[in-house]
Amino acid sequence: MKRKRLIWLLAGAIAFCSTSMMQTSCTKAEDNPVMPEEGTSGMVGGNEFTPTQLIKTYIYVAPGVDPDVKQAIDWASKGAIDQLSETLSIPVYVVNKLTDLSDEQMDDIMYSGETVLLMNPVESEIKAYLETHDYITLDPEITDSTWILGFNNNTKILIDKLSQTGDPVADNANRNEKAYVALSGVFTAFAERYEGYTGAFGGDDKEDTKKMENLFASYHFVHVNSYSAHVHYDTTWGEKYYLDGTGSATTLLDVYPVHVYEGQAGAGDYFAVKMNTSVANAGMWKGKGWNRRVGIYIRHCGLWATNFDTQVVPMKDENTVMPQTELQFLAACPPTPGTTTNQKYYEDSKSFSLNVSATGKLEAGEEAKPGEEPTAKKSKSLQVQLSMGWNWTHKESYTIQNVEIEDRHAGNSIDWNIKFNDLPHYDWDEDYGFKITESLPYRNTQALNASWMWYDPNAKDESDTKPLLIKVTTNPQYEMQTFWTTKADLKSVYYNHSKTEFFKIPRPNNKHAGELVIKNDLKDDAYISDIRVYRKGTNIMVGNYSMSVPNGEEQSLGHYLSNNQAYIVTFKATFGDGSTAYYTYSLNDGIKVTHNTTTKLYARNDFTAEGA
Repeated sequence: MKRKRLIWLLAGAIAFCSTSMMQTSCTKAEDNPVMPEEGTSGMVGGNEFTPTQLIKTYIYVAPGVDPDVKQAIDWASKGAIDQLSETLSIPVYVVNKLTDLSDEQMDDIMYSGETVLLMNPVESEIKAYLETHDYITLDPEITDSTWILGFNNNTKILIDKLSQTGDPVADNANRNEKAYVALSGVFTAFAERYEGYTGAFGGDDKEDTKKMENLFASYHFVHVNSYSAHVHYDTTWGEKYYLDGTGSATTLLDVYPVHVYEGQAGAGDYFAVKMNTSVANAGMWKGKGWNRRVGIYIRHCGLWATNFDTQVVPMKDENTVMPQTELQFLAACPPTPGTTTNQKYYEDSKSFSLNVSATGKLEAGEEAKPGEEPTAKKSKSLQVQLSMGWNWTHKESYTIQNVEIEDRHAGNSIDWNIKFNDLPHYDWDEDYGFKITESLPYRNTQALNASWMWYDPNAKDESDTKPLLIKVTTNPQYEMQTFWTTKADLKSVYYNHSKTEFFKIPRPNNKHAGELVIKNDLKDDAYISDIRVYRKGTNIMVGNYSMSVPNGEEQSLGHYLSNNQAYIVTFKATFGDGSTAYYTYSLNDGIKVTHNTTTKLYARNDFTAEGA
């Protein structure tokens, strides 16, 4: 009886194996061109981790910072240093606590526009620190998922904790590589502005200090969406086959808020926006390969990018979209891809200007010196990259074979999608049954540049309005395919990682204000530098210009409130023989500006040297 039972079990096993071999790829290699040879590698066409130096400078890392983060910084920059010189010249400071930096160091960092990255921030500790450091304007709100808080004098960056799979071995494997991916967006954003560096994530204009009363400030926001994928593609045999990958999406927003005063055409608030959004796909792409189980080859190929969607939506609050009656979408410049691979021809040029005079001239007369005749009034125009009236020119002539850019915007919401073309696909005649195309964007980095302008016609002069809240969402989408025997077995597996972040854009300064200009008319070919503007009677610096002003030339110090606030200006003079002297404004009861008027200061007659 036992012998018969054993024969039946053996017969059943043989039948099962025969059936399996009929339904899968258990055939001879010469009968199936996609059959891998015995002993060959299980993966081809993938990418190994090859970190790129993103920043051509050193970064300060406080002692005790996560060693994986320090390794990531070493890869991304010239290296991480753990000591600071007396003269700070490092653009990024990575610390465990804000108190890792002395008050003097923090003061210099903020006024220089340099950036602090705070590891594992605690909201209560940040609020307590800000109570005794009121010159730092920082929204301390963070979430439980926040891993790094980055900030400077006009930017706030939140980076989420590295994703966890629940498997401690998998979570700790290659953690430094995952840290590099998570930080790469921030480093890339910084590197784009490092040329002629004056401050991390600072503006292009070296003289744009973006401080307090400076009327025409600009703000820079960085949204980083980093992810670690663990994608299962076959569970038929009770075992989970998967591919692991890492990627990141980065969105940079440069926002230029401008207020046009009442009484002029087009009065209200304008928000000119430049956006660069990119997705790094190389870490997700693993090529094609197979897993063998009992003579069956489970073939797979992936992960490749299919779409990358970026949305920027103005909000009344975190749950309500702002209606167009409150914020109008004026126009958008045609977007251009930052990377166009395999294009036949590509040419692109743009020019933008925001000309306040286009809305009714912003007249700016020069205040006359005692005994002098007033000069003729001059029309002033403010260059802010975009135009209220869209006086821009644009020409383009290029063919993109591998990427489509889809405009999905509705109302005042921005929505651009990059659709990847020429993707890998099933091909019986190719090794492993998949054709890997020569296209690069789906397995490399692809960027998109766009510009637009919002307009709030209801904004009034001298009003105290809330910041403009925007919601930024990026959603990179990927696909992989797998099959056993024929195309009939082919199936797709998808992965996406959507992340939403809210940013508060400060309103433009709508207070009545006037411009300060200093003229260097000192003798002996002296040049002036280190120009500082203070509120009179305080130590609060509201303007800081380190660049030198040659003899005989002028320098605008920005726009300052005309609400009877008095200011004091100081500067350093360097003479032909190398000697130096420090000067302080010494006329009247400080400097008071007049709305829509330029007040000119003269270095020789309006200032007195210390000790004179």
